[in-house]
Amino acid sequence: MAALKGLAFIELRLGRPERAEAAIRRVLALDPEDGVGGSVIAALIDETLLMA
Repeated sequence: MAALKGLAFIELRLGRPERAEAAIRRVLALDPEDGVGGSVIAALIDETLLMA
């Protein structure tokens, strides 16, 4: 899951928030208790989408 979280962050940094969002949704679905901290990346994605 950490790799998938990392992928979401990389996709976000590459300017692909839609792909980042798809990846982080998978992380959040697999880890509903947020043990790997997917909510942090989800918040960054939300912030990026709001600014667009």
